[in-house]
Amino acid sequence: MRDEIRSVCGGYGRSRANFLGADHGTELDVLGNAEEYALNLRTTDLNRPWQSYRQSFKAAPRWETVRLPFSKFVPNRTEIPLDLHRLRRMGIIGIGRAFHADVSLGGVRFFR
Repeated sequence: MRDEIRSVCGGYGRSRANFLGADHGTELDVLGNAEEYALNLRTTDLNRPWQSYRQSFKAAPRWETVRLPFSKFVPNRTEIPLDLHRLRRMGIIGIGRAFHADVSLGGVRFFR
């Protein structure tokens, strides 16, 4: 994904993939520009576009595997607990500041 994030209060870049079912976490093979991104999870319980569960990671300028346990995801603008049985969508986001987004995703895996 390459994108220009233009606004600190609302700039948004994303790449989405739909997955159903999950267990204890996900691994991402990522390559980036040493910026911080987040993996955004959405479930069928969330009905507002700004609601999600997030976990940040840094995308190094070399390929590496980032391991993100589901227990470390933080609710964003929701009080609803994360229910993995209702997982609907995962997306890599760059948000919260103006910066040049440049992140590549080489693989996605779930782990137990």
